[in-house]
This record gives sequence, structure tokens and C-alpha cells, in this order.
Amino acid sequence: MVAYAGASGLCLNVDKTQFLDIGQGATDRHPLKILGTTIDHDLTFKTHNEALLVDLKRRNGMIYRLRTELPRGTLLKAIAEALVVGKARSALWITWPVQLSDSNDAPLSGTEKAMQVEINDLARILTNKKRKHRIKIKELLKRANLPSLNEIAIIQAATAAFKAIKLKNPALRDCLIIPEENPDRTTRATAAGLVRPASTRSIPALNMARVWNKFESIRAEDSLERVKEWARLEARRLEDRLTFSERTTIDYNYAIEAITAKNCASLESQNTL
Repeated sequence: MVAYAGASGLCLNVDKTQFLDIGQGATDRHPLKILGTTIDHDLTFKTHNEALLVDLKRRNGMIYRLRTELPRGTLLKAIAEALVVGKARSALWITWPVQLSDSNDAPLSGTEKAMQVEINDLARILTNKKRKHRIKIKELLKRANLPSLNEIAIIQAATAAFKAIKLKNPALRDCLIIPEENPDRTTRATAAGLVRPASTRSIPALNMARVWNKFESIRAEDSLERVKEWARLEARRLEDRLTFSERTTIDYNYAIEAITAKNCASLESQNTL
């Protein structure tokens, strides 16, 4: 690599360069850490998730000790969200396979399940509940007003997919096969605006494609903020944590906006004529 950089007229800082030995014959099993994400020699995030789990346990312990010094209220919840949920949220859609309650769901590893358990334990700390109270996880997270890790990953994947498809972000766009880039092939999937992952071994590519294809409400939006809102609500629908009033409000607002847009388009066409 140093020789190639020199021949290409590039200056390579060896002290700041990391090497990742991959393949079956790899002898150096040292992982690669880039932008806060750790990649194993076999191109998985096992080491990253294991380290994240340890960190979440440590941060939960800090919140558990703080609960004796602070009242269970807005301040403690804000600290918990910043320390624990904020840490778990970092690049989660890249390392966590989203669960969409269909046959394509990849099974979660023991480490990934344990990460969600830490979020559940944080909810117990904030609501002053214990495991012996036997509260369902959906209800527990709702009382603590905390998102599940799957909810976070769905929102992040939907946001990334929107940026790739609608905003044409080149880095994200390379992860997907988008119908408009293959105009010679017209199928029902193409007409519906569905996409495919460029690689079925890539977690972020799979997450973007699956979330985008799953929810028509997200594909219909042209606003990033609305995409985030719909993704949050669709994720809660999957987990049955969305109340009837929340569902009715968002559906009603969406219907009103659609009718208004249709009426405006009709008026514009009449004025043109």
C-alpha cells in the first residue's frame, strides 16, 4: 500500500493508517476501528456490538447510582437518554439488523438481544420497577418513553434510504440498486419505487432496502422530517406500542395534506386552462 501510494504521487501517513487482514488465510485478527465503528477481520460487527454491550452496562450502572441522588423525573431521564440511549443510537442501523416481523428478519445474536435487555433495564430504573413486577416490555418502554433498539434502527435506516433515493446522496446511493438507474426494466416493483440492496451481506444496505420497501407511507414523502415521523410511527406499529389516538392523528393529518395537495393541483390546472 505504501509503494502504491508513492507510485501514485500520494503521501501516506503510516502512523495514522490502519490495516485489516481479511479472508480465510488471515493471520492478523486485529479489528479495524473507523468513525467509532469496529469491523472484524471477517467483516462483521461482532466485536463492535460486544464492546457496546459492555459500555451500556457501565452506563446503566451510573444511572442506577444516580437515581439515589436525583429524583426520578425530567433531569434523570435526560441524563439517561444522553448517556445510554445516545450511545446505543450511534451508527445502530449499520450494525443492527432491523426486525420487520416478516420472513426476511435476520435472527438477532445473543449480544444484540442483551443490548436490548440493557435498554429494558434502563426503563426499569426510570420507572422504579423490577423484574419481579412482570411488566411487559412494550408497556415498560412506553411508560419510560424510551425507544427500542429496533425502533431506533428503523428510523435511522428510513432516513438513510430517503437521503440515498430522494436526496441522491452518492455514498448511500451506492449501497442500493435503484429502479430509475435501470430504465430498460419495468416491473411492478419498479413502478412501486422498490429498491434492492447492492449486497445481501451488507447490514446497512439490507436495512435501507427493507425499510424503504416495507412502508409505502415513507416512500410517499418528500420531506426528511416527515419521513422520520412516519418511520417512528411505523416502528411503533410493528411493536404494538402506538396508541389509537396517535395512529388516528397521523393518518388524519396525512389524509388532510393529501386532499389539500390534490385540490391545489386541481386549481392550478383549472387556472392554466
